[in-house]
This record gives sequence, structure tokens and C-alpha cells, in this order.
Amino acid sequence: MEEDYTSIKSLPSGQVGTIVEVYGQEEEYHYLVEFADTQGCAYAMATLRADEILVLHYDLAIV
Repeated sequence: MEEDYTSIKSLPSGQVGTIVEVYGQEEEYHYLVEFADTQGCAYAMATLRADEILVLHYDLAIV
């Protein structure tokens, strides 16, 4: 899988994206993440590993 980080290098840290595709490869998953504005216009995409993603929780999760 080819990683393309050139489109996200200039993004500020903490930008929120949406996972639009999941790729399984030899026990490791990669995620295609789309970054869009509030109007839904995509401005960046990246293929990321699980350890590069911060999961956001909008509801209280009791573990």
C-alpha cells in the first residue's frame, strides 16, 4: 500500500477527519481518512495506520 502524506503535511495538528475505507493487510489495518470542511468539501486525504489515529468520543463511555 502506498502511503501519501503530501496532502496532509500542511494540516494543523488536531484536524478531525472521517474514515472512509479500511484496508486489511497482514494483520495490520490502514485507514483512508478524508478531511472536509463544514460544507462537505474534501480538502485532504491520507492513508494512516491505527497508531496514527486519535479516536474521538462524543458520549461518555464507561469501561
